[in-house]
Amino acid sequence: MVESRKPFKEKLKSDDSLLQSHFFFCQLSTVNCQLSTVNCQLSTVNCQLSTVNCQLSTVNGFSR
Repeated sequence: MVESRKPFKEKLKSDDSLLQSHFFFCQLSTVNCQLSTVNCQLSTVNCQLSTVNCQLSTVNGFSR
């Protein structure tokens, strides 16, 4: 009877290991998504700063 439980316990350990791996990769995907969002926000800020810089250069050019 003990022998018949051993494969079941091994399968549970294997399933648990797979579940932990899946959870880990899910967390990595979430972090990657958040970093992509931050990167997008930084790109937007960079674009806005470039626009302001262009506007300031235009104003500066007219004031001369």
